Amino acid sequence: MVCSAPCCGAENTLRVTINRADYWEHRGGIRFGPEATYANLRRWLQEGDFANLKRVFEGQGTARPGEPPRPTRLPMGRVDLAFDALLSPTGAPCSNARR
Repeated sequence: MVCSAPCCGAENTLRVTINRADYWEHRGGIRFGPEATYANLRRWLQEGDFANLKRVFEGQGTARPGEPPRPTRLPMGRVDLAFDALLSPTGAPCSNARR
């Protein structure tokens, strides 16, 4: 299991979102037809045949009602931490803290 914890924040709040690399909603997305093969992709790219590339590989999403339009990562949760003073990226109080 691979986890990550992206952080962001502003002023005196730090937000930490917990993610897992293997925790995905797999419904929805593009449904490729029989022409969507690697051999065709290579051939059309080499020939510069962008009309066939677009026809076969673009805009084929057919999400059903209640399904997401594409697969997406599911967040595990988020923790919001509020501090008494503004913090710098090093964790020390900012010298330009406004009160």
